[in-house]
Amino acid sequence: MSFVQVTYELIASSFKDTSNSAWVLAGYNLGHCIALPIYGKMSSFYGTKFPLVTAYCLFSVGCILSGLGVHLWQVIAGRIITGLGGSGMLALVSVIITENVPPNQVALMRSYVNVVNVIGRAFGGPLGAVVTDALGWRWSFICQVPIALTCCAFCVIILSTDTKSEDNPERRIQERKSVKDIDYLGIGAFSISITSLLASIQLFGKQGSNSKTALVLLGVAVFFGLVLLLLEAFYSKEPLIPPGLLKTVTGIYFLAQMILVLGREAHVSTIAPYFLWTEDLKSTAAALRLIPSPIGFTIGSLLSGYIIQRTSKYKTLCMASLVFTSMVYLVIALRWGYQPYRWENFYILPAGMGMGAILTCTFVGMTMSTPKSMHATAICIYFLCQQVGGIIGTAAASVTLRTILNKTLQDWLNSIPRKQDVIREILNGSGSLSVPETLRKVVHFAYRHSFQFVAIIPSLATALVLPLLYLTPEVKID
Repeated sequence: MSFVQVTYELIASSFKDTSNSAWVLAGYNLGHCIALPIYGKMSSFYGTKFPLVTAYCLFSVGCILSGLGVHLWQVIAGRIITGLGGSGMLALVSVIITENVPPNQVALMRSYVNVVNVIGRAFGGPLGAVVTDALGWRWSFICQVPIALTCCAFCVIILSTDTKSEDNPERRIQERKSVKDIDYLGIGAFSISITSLLASIQLFGKQGSNSKTALVLLGVAVFFGLVLLLLEAFYSKEPLIPPGLLKTVTGIYFLAQMILVLGREAHVSTIAPYFLWTEDLKSTAAALRLIPSPIGFTIGSLLSGYIIQRTSKYKTLCMASLVFTSMVYLVIALRWGYQPYRWENFYILPAGMGMGAILTCTFVGMTMSTPKSMHATAICIYFLCQQVGGIIGTAAASVTLRTILNKTLQDWLNSIPRKQDVIREILNGSGSLSVPETLRKVVHFAYRHSFQFVAIIPSLATALVLPLLYLTPEVKID
C-alpha cells in the first residue's frame, strides 16, 4: 500500500486520467476490506497455511496485473487483487502468532509485527519513489513479486498443514464443514457496502460534500450494511461476521479499534499537509516531519509488549496510555493551531508512543476475551475495523479541513479581486509555495485556524474509547 502512496498521481497521469488517481490507492483498500472477514472464515475451516499461501499468490498476481496494465482501470483492478492478498498477509501473521505462542508472549510478538509494519509504511513510499524514478512506475509493482513469492515458498516449506491445536475438538468440527456453508450472500452484501462507501468517500473529496451522487452511494452503503446485519443475524449458517461475537466483550474491542484508528489516521494524514501549508516546505521536507510519529509508535509497541510480558497485565497500561495520548493530541490541537515553537513539532513522537501502546494492549485484550476457536475470525474482523476506521478518518479529516479552510478564506479574503478564483486555486494547490507570495501569510494563519478543528478529532476519539475499555474486564494471562 505505502509503496505507491507517493507515485499514484504519476501513474494516473501517464494514462492522462488524473481525476481517477485516488482509485489507485482506494482499489487496494477495497480489496483489503472485502477479503479480511473471508480469511477469518477460511482459517476456521482450513487452518492458516492454505489461506496465507493464497494471499501471497493473489498479491503477486495483482502486482503483475498492475505493472502490465495498458489502461488505468487494469491497474486499479490489479490493485484490488493486490489488496485481496495484502489483507491475508497482514492478518494471518497475527493469527499464527496467537495460536502458536504462549499468551504471555503474544504482546511482545505483536509488538515486533507492529515494528515491521511501521518500518514498511515509513519507508515504502520513499522506496517506491526511488524505484519509479530509476526504472519507471511499472517496476514499482513488478519488483514486489519476487519478494512475495519467496515469502510464499517459505510458508509452504516451514508452516505445517495444521497450525492449530490438535487437542481442540471444536476446531476440528469446524474444519469438516463444507464449502457450501460459506456465507456467499454476506460476502456479496459486504462487498457492495464497502465499494459504495469507498466510492462515496472519493466523490466527497473530489466534488465536495454536497454531491448528490456521493450521498446516494453513501445511502447504498448503509442499506447493504443493514442487509448484511440481517443476513448474519437470521439467515447465514456460518456468518461472515458472527453476531454472537459482536455481542460480547470482543465486540467492544472491535468498536474501540474503529474509533481509535479513525482518530489516528485523521491525525497522521494531516501532518505532512500541515507543514506544506504553514512552513513553505516542499513535499520531501514535509514528509520528513512525519518521521517522529512512526518512531514513537515503534517505541510504544515494544515497551508495552515488554511490560505486558513481565506483568501479565494490560488494562492499567491501556487506560494510562489512553489518557496520556488524548492529552497529547489535545496539546497538538491547541498549539499547532497558532504559532508553535520548532521543538513542538515533536509532539507527534509521544502521540505515536501512546497509540503504539494502546493498540498492543487492545490486541491482547481482544484475543484474551475471545474463545480460542474464534481467534482467526476475531483477528480478521479486528483488522477490518482498523481498515474501515482508517478510511473514514482520512476522509473525514480531508473533507472537514477543506470545508473549514474554504469558509475561513471566504471570510478573510473579502477585499481581493477575483476572490472565488483565487480561493479555488489555493484549495487545488499542493502547498503554500503554490500561493502568490502576497497571500502566503494569510494562508498560513487560515490553515492553522482550520487545522484546529481537525486536530481535535483524535483527542475526542481516544477519550471516547476510554469509558468503553474501562468497562471491559481484564482477563488473566496465563
